Amino acid sequence: MTLSWDSFLCTIAVDYELSSGQSKIFRCRFSEIYRNLSESEFYEIAETELQTTKETYKKQLTEIYKKLEKRCEKLTEKKADKSKILISWLKQEYSSTIIQPTMDWETVCLQMLEVHSESLNSKEIYIPPHLSNNDNLMNREAFYESQILEEQSKSLLLGDKGIGKSTFLDQFGLWILKNKKGYPIYLSLDKLKNKSVTYYLIEDWLREAHSFFPHIVLSSEHLLNLFKQGNVWLLIDGLANNKRSIKLLDTLFKGWIGEANIFVGCQSRIIDNKNFPSSRFQTYYLTLFNEQQVKAFINEWFINEQTELGEKLWENLTQEQYSSLRELVKHPQNLSDLCSSWETKHTQPSMSQSNNTIPQGFSLSFIYWKVRFLFSSSSQNTDANRLLQSSQPEVEDI
Repeated sequence: MTLSWDSFLCTIAVDYELSSGQSKIFRCRFSEIYRNLSESEFYEIAETELQTTKETYKKQLTEIYKKLEKRCEKLTEKKADKSKILISWLKQEYSSTIIQPTMDWETVCLQMLEVHSESLNSKEIYIPPHLSNNDNLMNREAFYESQILEEQSKSLLLGDKGIGKSTFLDQFGLWILKNKKGYPIYLSLDKLKNKSVTYYLIEDWLREAHSFFPHIVLSSEHLLNLFKQGNVWLLIDGLANNKRSIKLLDTLFKGWIGEANIFVGCQSRIIDNKNFPSSRFQTYYLTLFNEQQVKAFINEWFINEQTELGEKLWENLTQEQYSSLRELVKHPQNLSDLCSSWETKHTQPSMSQSNNTIPQGFSLSFIYWKVRFLFSSSSQNTDANRLLQSSQPEVEDI
């Protein structure tokens, strides 16, 4: 089996001691996507994808040609079209390469999902949430099945900050792998920065995946084929109500990216943007916990020798004086904060006055203003806003 073109370019970059900056330009300029472009056509790509000026690009490319002249002598000819000469030489060199078999993509996607999972929840607590679609409530399993049945589905997962969108995307990806429904790829907007999704997947995602499997070639050609076959689930996280996010949504219907099933986690207020392409996506909301889910979360947090602590916390929450707090901790982030505060109170006795009440430092007014800050710009139709409209920060410490 022949070496993938991308891996071949990486090998050339190492063999001829190209610097990191030169290697990046070399692998992009002569990639399968861009190698047939003229120099003038590639200048715009250099500015957008490589974040470099035309002058810097030309200077670096000149240095690359000098380093490769040792093997490709035609590069020394005057007035030669050096890019065409180099491409021709690279193709000749490439034709003689042999590699090991490619990696199983399920294994690759699982490894990359696990990297993301490790950053989510140190307590490893996951209470399956409910979702709302056009006021119809559905559980996690019903949602999963609805997505799988639709070809090239394009869906948005809306929810307020801290409600669990990232965790839901992660769990959906694991479910896809477990049930052999395709190949999930998690992508955070933070990692994209100013890069296109196409560039990030081929240059950054594949390179990071290869770092876990250094002896196996991960081919961009095979990745593109997975997309074109409709076998990829692109799970994109971190979108907010801004131009950058709206622009990204528009690109998800173009080229081979558009062949994928796409599920995007967004903050709720993105739908208030006048440029939001609502007609092109199925929209789902993550709902707040119900009391049964709150209790389940507490039970998962306080396990083994701490079971009694969890029981005491739930006993406190069910008291009438804490009814407003009980409503506010239906938001997962607030519930997590309360559990952490309760655990600290009992594991560090010097910080507590009584072991049988909600921590004094965890005031209703504090949690009210925190939630109000999180959701102040959200749609008026969200559970969080309805909750805030009915809550008043009258209690100081409880």
